[in-house]
Amino acid sequence: MLKKMIFLLVLILALGACANNQVNQAEKEMQYSIIRGLNASQEGKYNIAIEHFLKAYSINPKESYTLRELGYNYGASGDFAMAEKYYLEALSINPNDSRVVFNLGTIYFNQKKYEDSLKILSNINIENTTVDIRGLIAYNLYSLNKFSEAYTILKPLESMKNDDLYFVKIYGDTLLKTGRIGELHPYITKLYKEKESNPEIVYIYAKHLHYNLYKGMDALEVIETYIINYGVYKEINLEGANIACDLGRFDMGKKYIELIPDKSRYEEEYLNIAIRVYTGLKDEKKLMELKTILEKVKKE
Repeated sequence: MLKKMIFLLVLILALGACANNQVNQAEKEMQYSIIRGLNASQEGKYNIAIEHFLKAYSINPKESYTLRELGYNYGASGDFAMAEKYYLEALSINPNDSRVVFNLGTIYFNQKKYEDSLKILSNINIENTTVDIRGLIAYNLYSLNKFSEAYTILKPLESMKNDDLYFVKIYGDTLLKTGRIGELHPYITKLYKEKESNPEIVYIYAKHLHYNLYKGMDALEVIETYIINYGVYKEINLEGANIACDLGRFDMGKKYIELIPDKSRYEEEYLNIAIRVYTGLKDEKKLMELKTILEKVKKE
């Protein structure tokens, strides 16, 4: 009887050890799959990464890290429906995962599903609400033309997101649309003085001077300074030509467009502004040439 009991005890222990080995092996395989997936994802091989993460998912479908990475890689590969599926699964496990909330909110925002984005972003606990989440909430409100609500969120972020050009554009336009020119001018001017070598900031500042403050010549001076110090930048040169035309300075407009490289002279934006310049200069020969090119470009 004693021998039988000892045998049963040994058998139970052996079975337990075998089960533990199987669990440990599965855990290791899941970890290896996650590592392989991360490596592929970092190399931009999103479809390969998805295969590895799906293998990890098949071992443990409740692992939030795997779900998050599946959402990210499906989103990066352009499959937003599958990205949404796995992000929602991740949120069912941890509804306050700020990275998942932000990524899913961004997917909805990029698809212009602003209400869906706001719903996801607003469900997270206040202590998990990051600066990026607050910014994205404001962008959704801005896109829904709720400018005053957007302003109340954007204003406290002003000093935190000055390096984010999208924020600068949205915040600047929100100040304009809510009639806060008194705040807009010092904000844009300060940015320009800090980042006068940044072409996008220069572009925004020049447009602000011309269209908001009606200081066209000051705007052209800003554009001229940039071109002299840093060279040609297509958008800045084209905007300079536009402003010059508004001021009746078609000769200056011609100077700005002539600096633009040949490869950009067959784009509609360039052609339309060039036509405006040469119309002002009454150069019929050049106008016919430009209009012929524009017609061909539109047909392509």
